[in-house]
Amino acid sequence: MSLTQDSNERKEIPIFSGFISYFADAMAAVASHSFVNNEKHNPGEPLHWARDKSTDQLDALARHLTELGMLGLTPDLLEKIELLKAIVWRGMAELQLTIEDAQSGDVLQHGAVPDCDPDCDPDFIRAARQQTVRTAGPVELNRIRDASG
Repeated sequence: MSLTQDSNERKEIPIFSGFISYFADAMAAVASHSFVNNEKHNPGEPLHWARDKSTDQLDALARHLTELGMLGLTPDLLEKIELLKAIVWRGMAELQLTIEDAQSGDVLQHGAVPDCDPDCDPDFIRAARQQTVRTAGPVELNRIRDASG
């Protein structure tokens, strides 16, 4: 979903009153998480989402949820906040990527394999597609396939 040019339809997407005003503190916390982790994973680079370094959204989200569960019944609130920021960031990343997939019209559903040349190994393409998790298009998949021999 992205913003439409139709003003009446845009009114049905209340970004400020239906999201920002509800979660301003949480959004600031997640933005801080983005900054801190950009410094950690991309030192000296401007703030950006290094999508090629961050491809396992759901697995990472599950790991953070597991860590949260291991904090016990009376967790340290600052530690809980740090984990929740990571969980929300990964959830938003997965949502963004899924929306982009839906908008691209190049969605592979139910393990489908893209059309490829006769030498193409469908199992390899399927595995590569799962491994790269939406960060690679057909050109990147061909590069991965060629590099693997």
